[in-house]
Amino acid sequence: MRFQVLVIFLWFLFLPALQRLLDFSIQKRFLSSFAARKISHLAVGLWVIPLAVFVREWYLVAVPITMILAANVHANLQRGNLGRLEKRLFPLAGFLLPLVLILYFWHQQRSDLVVLAVLTMTVGDTAAALVGIHFGKHRIPWTGKTVEGAVANFISSLAVLAWVGQAFYHMPFNTFPLPAAVIAVLEAVLPGEWDNPLTVVVLLVMLRYPLW
Repeated sequence: MRFQVLVIFLWFLFLPALQRLLDFSIQKRFLSSFAARKISHLAVGLWVIPLAVFVREWYLVAVPITMILAANVHANLQRGNLGRLEKRLFPLAGFLLPLVLILYFWHQQRSDLVVLAVLTMTVGDTAAALVGIHFGKHRIPWTGKTVEGAVANFISSLAVLAWVGQAFYHMPFNTFPLPAAVIAVLEAVLPGEWDNPLTVVVLLVMLRYPLW
């Protein structure tokens, strides 16, 4: 138990240190704000791995997971262009639903599903953004995202699912193509405020209850 608490403590030390480093890099123009945001996004996603490896109790992991989801909701409510109804629904879809599912699966000793869902979301979202910015030509009108970004999302998501899922969790490959395709479409057609939390939710459900 003490070691698990230590991992949580180190996790809380890491986040502000990373944020200060990224802020410094932006001020010195070593990184753009976009690049810094994506690095932070990837780093937080990768940090789910030590949590899954070392922290078994769901009530301990609830602390960092709650803070991440709450911070994401707060940031999106501040900068997002949400209507009145959307502002009421977003905390449910962006905070409560993924939190309940993550903690439920953690309690069921299925933190492997959380690792797969979070890693796939972070890598796929980053790949979609980078490819969309540099190579995107065919835009989706209501989101401004690109078909090229969606293809990159699918390829990178399938690669992460296949590599991590097979190498570390011994899951069959045929479990992964459909979830990778679904989240690539979701990421492309949903506004930026909604895509990440709903992607995690969809991945958790589809990985836990595969269609074949």
